[in-house]
Amino acid sequence: MEGQKISFFKADIYPLRAAIHVKMDPNNSKRIFSFDDLRLVDENGETWNKIANGITANQISPEEAIIYLQSNYFREPKELYLVLNKIQAVDKDEDHVIVDPKNQKILKQPKGRFLSNLRVEGNDLIFDMHAKKEFRSFPFTKITDASGREILSKYSSILASDEEGVTELHVNIPNLNTRPNPIFLELTAYPSWIKGNEKIKIK
Repeated sequence: MEGQKISFFKADIYPLRAAIHVKMDPNNSKRIFSFDDLRLVDENGETWNKIANGITANQISPEEAIIYLQSNYFREPKELYLVLNKIQAVDKDEDHVIVDPKNQKILKQPKGRFLSNLRVEGNDLIFDMHAKKEFRSFPFTKITDASGREILSKYSSILASDEEGVTELHVNIPNLNTRPNPIFLELTAYPSWIKGNEKIKIK
């Protein structure tokens, strides 16, 4: 999909869920975060979607994951297809955000520049995220300071979008004012997608 190679190895069907084992080619140019619309579709067009509540994926490594879909275990389809149209992804050299808390500036972020208006309140970094549609995934994972020391955030939060589609993100950085600048925030989600029209027969 858009030059990115993805391999689906196995689909295990259980009474409550279906588990799809996927691996990304390590030579891909993009970091893949999420298979937002991955689904199983039978010969009648009946769809098994992502689990609405609970665990939807088990990330084994940046290039390997188990994705969980709703199961239709007690019905035996004649045909079954794996279908997807978009994948959440950014270029690998843009899979992080760099900020300067002292001057309240965003120094680097992926294309699209969806983050803006960085401000500091106590030990909290606060961002505005602008997305065309409501984006409810918290984007940050591992955080480090300029010395390479990992920072263990005490909490983080995402507030509902306002009428203009702006979502407010809060990230706690203990002892923020004494940390060596800049701060690096690794991304685990971002409102950027590659698109296609893929349908793979698995039965």
